[in-house]
Amino acid sequence: MNDIKLPLSGHRLGIWLLFSALVWPISGVADFNPDYIVETIYVADFDDEATQQDWETSILEGEVDWDFGCPREPGGTLNCDYAYIDSDVAGAGAGRLRARLASPDVSTASAPGFRYFAEYDHMYRALGSQTGSVVVRENDDDDWSPVIVHTTTIGSVPAEGSTSVTEIIEALEGDSFQIGFDFDDNGAWGWYWLVGELRVHALANIPDISLDVSENPVPSGQTLELTITVDNVSNPIDLEDLMLALPLPEQLDLDGSDPFVSDCLGGDIELGEINDVPAILWSDGSVAAESSCQIDVQLQAVSAGSAEFSGVLESPVGDSEPAELVLEILSLLSIGGEVEGLASSALTLDLNGEELLEINANGPFQFSTSLIDGDTYEVIVLEQPDFQSCEVSNGEGTVSGSDVTDVEVVCTTNQYTVGGTVTGLEGDQVVLQNNGEDDQVVATDGTFTFNAQDDGTAYDVTISIQPTNPIQTCTVTNGSGTLDGADVADVEVQCSTEPAVVEFDQDVLEFGLLAAGSQASLVVVLTNTGTGELLIKQITDPDLPFALAGGSCLDIQDPIQPGDGCDLEVTFNAEVIGAGEYESSVGLFSNADSSPEDITVRGAVLETVPVPSLSPLAIVLMALLLAGLAGRRFMQNRC
Repeated sequence: MNDIKLPLSGHRLGIWLLFSALVWPISGVADFNPDYIVETIYVADFDDEATQQDWETSILEGEVDWDFGCPREPGGTLNCDYAYIDSDVAGAGAGRLRARLASPDVSTASAPGFRYFAEYDHMYRALGSQTGSVVVRENDDDDWSPVIVHTTTIGSVPAEGSTSVTEIIEALEGDSFQIGFDFDDNGAWGWYWLVGELRVHALANIPDISLDVSENPVPSGQTLELTITVDNVSNPIDLEDLMLALPLPEQLDLDGSDPFVSDCLGGDIELGEINDVPAILWSDGSVAAESSCQIDVQLQAVSAGSAEFSGVLESPVGDSEPAELVLEILSLLSIGGEVEGLASSALTLDLNGEELLEINANGPFQFSTSLIDGDTYEVIVLEQPDFQSCEVSNGEGTVSGSDVTDVEVVCTTNQYTVGGTVTGLEGDQVVLQNNGEDDQVVATDGTFTFNAQDDGTAYDVTISIQPTNPIQTCTVTNGSGTLDGADVADVEVQCSTEPAVVEFDQDVLEFGLLAAGSQASLVVVLTNTGTGELLIKQITDPDLPFALAGGSCLDIQDPIQPGDGCDLEVTFNAEVIGAGEYESSVGLFSNADSSPEDITVRGAVLETVPVPSLSPLAIVLMALLLAGLAGRRFMQNRC
């Protein structure tokens, strides 16, 4: 565009001023950057007649309208490719003058979905405070929306020159829009407004960023991954010179010596500072056309609280909306308690089916797994210790703001009994012992049970006192062992009575030959040579002329103990019978296996013969004869 040379009017002060542009950015848009033009979708040269016909002019107030060419100021020299308006045409006192220059529909079909910039050359001459507004409306809407308002003020600027101004147009939903230039002199008639070539560009969209974390909420002390996604999917061109400053919340630290991983085209990532606050810095970044890329940051939650991220991606085409994320970091709380009564081997506890804890001693315990506030927990006994049973109390609940320390595990040693059966008992009682104590008196055949004892301990069942009356011997089978998780009921006690054996000092009582009218007695001694008690049940008398005359065996009431004995006295009475040989027996009935037993008794009585008067020699010879006969008879009986 050529320089404009306009003389000053003699009746007013003519001052050419450059517009001061007030840009209303959307989405934090930066200044126009021609390097990121996707497409120029419209160009208007106002010295072209066809273009002039496409544009519409309208008077909004007063009687001054837009025109094309050169201002009407006499003496001016100008290359007339302008659209212009001049309030001097109406003259002083014309009141307020307003007019609009509107473009034809500008189609976005060739580059839809982008941001659009209106770039134009303009200049003006002003006497006071006037405004020139760039407005836009979508499709055939009735309402125009302002894009920028140029406000003029009296001032001193070079009289020659022009300026190029680029303004952003709001994001559009339709497929076309119009651009308008609204002139308003606010009743101050002394000013011009000239607009040169108009160019409308589709500019690359501002890249977007988003933040995400691998877990939210996260327990304190845990590592996590922060993912920063840079989105350039909507742009057909690479974006460079990107910069991100993301303050790092105080509840987080970088994790590891190389915590950054990026698949973006380029850029330097480091931990720096912004206003003395640690921040993740990405500078000189770039992202490929029609794609997105990610920056992964390994972090560790070091303290509980709400960690708030907020960052803006700066780019040559504008700054993104702030990306925000709130990460909840929860306190880690422990689960534990106390074990009592554990005697020997290990106890195994289970927390939520996730951690097993082996405990070998009484006292406090704590799982290494930490839970976060609001988590539920359940502690159970997974494996009982040997010979014991442990029970958990306060083992279930919900973590609520503090460590759980009141889980109680109480262990008690299992106890079992030792017992069995007694058979063959005839005596008054048998006394049993377990481990030399805990007497159990058993009076009849049947079962017996000792007091319970700790599992895993030894037992030894013995006979403390054997039965008596009669004497018996009891023996124990399966009487010793070690308790192993169950009652013992197979101990056998078998009792048997000891035998009594009757032995006489002589089996036959020989009285020999008695003279008629005489009487004799003999004693037999009985001894219990067995191991059991001898119980005399009955003694029967012999036949006459024999009789029981006495003896301790007749009066005995108690059993005869082994090795003891008694005696019987038997008489042979030759006074009551005649001459001849006699034999009988004494019967003994007892508990001995040989009962009944007989004691034979024998004797003879001489016949009575008158004795003549003999000489002394005859008497001697007679006595010798009788003695010889008696001896012969005795020997015969012995044989």
